[in-house]
Amino acid sequence: MTYIALVICAGLLALHVAATTGPCTQQLLDTGTSSNLAANIDPDSPATACSMAVCTSTELGGCASAAKENLILVMSDEFNKDGRGLAVYQNDPLWTAENLYYQPTSDMEVYTAQQVATGGGSLEITINKGVGQGISQAPDGSSTSVAMPFVSGMVSSWNKFCFTGGYLEVSAVMPGDDFYSGFWPATWMMGNLGRAGYMASTGGMWPYSYDVCDAAAGKVDWSSLPGQRFSACPDTAGNNQTRYGWPAGVGRGAPEVDLFEMSVPSSVNGLKGTPTAHDSDYSLPYVSQTLQMAPLQPPGTAFMASGVNYPGPWAGAGAWGPWRGAMGMGSCLVDHCNCTWKAGSCL
Repeated sequence: MTYIALVICAGLLALHVAATTGPCTQQLLDTGTSSNLAANIDPDSPATACSMAVCTSTELGGCASAAKENLILVMSDEFNKDGRGLAVYQNDPLWTAENLYYQPTSDMEVYTAQQVATGGGSLEITINKGVGQGISQAPDGSSTSVAMPFVSGMVSSWNKFCFTGGYLEVSAVMPGDDFYSGFWPATWMMGNLGRAGYMASTGGMWPYSYDVCDAAAGKVDWSSLPGQRFSACPDTAGNNQTRYGWPAGVGRGAPEVDLFEMSVPSSVNGLKGTPTAHDSDYSLPYVSQTLQMAPLQPPGTAFMASGVNYPGPWAGAGAWGPWRGAMGMGSCLVDHCNCTWKAGSCL
């Protein structure tokens, strides 16, 4: 999987601290925000990006009638500076290019900082065939070095920038084409209490979003998840929340919001054709946007029984498998994904 890993309350899309200020930086300073936080805005961001009118209603269907709220820019990155150092030891203020084997999804590649470059208005992540080495962390916290036949990049701003709500916008070009499978690029966010790819930090945290003390907060037989590590129930022995400065009896976790994940269905297993002449059963690429939370409802529980209708010709809601133990919402962005492929994207 090729990642640009956003992290809710650990934000992603981080920013290079600049020596000069642009119009959007000054706007934020005028609100009384500290200069340290205002430095998260790229001075190259245009004045047109300084604010945006967005519906912030939390009511179902509320945006049909609710007035829009004018949100101001608090973080941006235009990636205009060539050759920024994003490796962990280079201490970029908001980005870290990981040296990691991403065990949770059993990837075919490892991530290294050498596969990530900036300049000309882009953050470029390159995947190459060639043996690479990356660190893999197991759920028990032990680490090993893993070799894989491909190398790629993952950029995260975990623990460098936090936000609790708002509007996120990314401009991205998809890799590859609409025929050959194997790529899985994504821009996504996760709660700051878990660090993506570091399984000792995400066990019992991802993707919990629950603040009730009942049986579902523990290990349940319809899910592979281990149970919520810090639930609203009384702390278990040796798991005292107050040692972190947290009040007891509050459920905590690290839910996931995927801005997009793009995939090309498998082009192997007997499928024949070329990128311009597919078999009739060939499936074109799709993009999903998901909200992943836990605990998962028991099998047979009616999900969204009230009949919520989501826009788009391919839309739905469902519990995505007991192996995941999470709830997902997905929608295709085009008519059954039967779009005309144009260089770089099917969005």
